[in-house]
Amino acid sequence: MLHPLKVQLRLLKLDAPIMVGASLVVIAMLHDLRVDRIEAAILFIGILSYTLFSVRLARKETSSEVKQEFQEALPPKLDSPRRDVAVVLGGLGLLVLGSNLLVEHSVSLARICSLSIRSPWLECSG
Repeated sequence: MLHPLKVQLRLLKLDAPIMVGASLVVIAMLHDLRVDRIEAAILFIGILSYTLFSVRLARKETSSEVKQEFQEALPPKLDSPRRDVAVVLGGLGLLVLGSNLLVEHSVSLARICSLSIRSPWLECSG
């Protein structure tokens, strides 16, 4: 069954053009298949600025529709600090495990395909 996704108007008017612009900037930076330190700093400042902008914009939004959407989406508060710590530590452990598996299997796949593990795309010049 196919049906359209529900998205907020902000995503279409603001976030999508920013994502397209950022993608074009990254493509332009990869003209030499490398990202040097200045380009990396530009990207870092860009994501930091976008994050701060998004947080400020979200704090300004006080519509009851947004508040109700969050209340419906979030699970009820259980007030158990031990459970919260266990969930965070469990999630962090699974993240580390998944990351290690991803790297190990990527290297194995590269070896099977006779690809060099050292790639010019992954070099950092400065």
